[in-house]
Amino acid sequence: MITQLKRQYGSGIEPLSYLGQNYMIVDRSLIPEILQVLRDEEQFDYCVDITAVHYPKREKQFDVLWILYSFPRNERIRVKAMIAEGESIPCVGGQLTGWSARRSTCLGSSLMVTRT
Repeated sequence: MITQLKRQYGSGIEPLSYLGQNYMIVDRSLIPEILQVLRDEEQFDYCVDITAVHYPKREKQFDVLWILYSFPRNERIRVKAMIAEGESIPCVGGQLTGWSARRSTCLGSSLMVTRT
């Protein structure tokens, strides 16, 4: 699956694994499309969580993570986008509507990360 996505999206996806857990770092502009492909074609049918982590010493200070689960595959994957303060990620509200999810909300047309 990851090999196929890497072939299709090239340098926009970096597949990684840590302690047996698969994850991918995805260019922020590809997030809506990748999430839709994972839902519709790869059977990741449950959005477990959406969260963010702040790394103040990095240039791209924020990691935004989607943790997805596939019931048919019994597999979990994490999708991560790294963004700088003031950058945005396109809204993924439409991609979340077909998932079983705890919550799927979108404020405006994008997710904007700023420090408070």
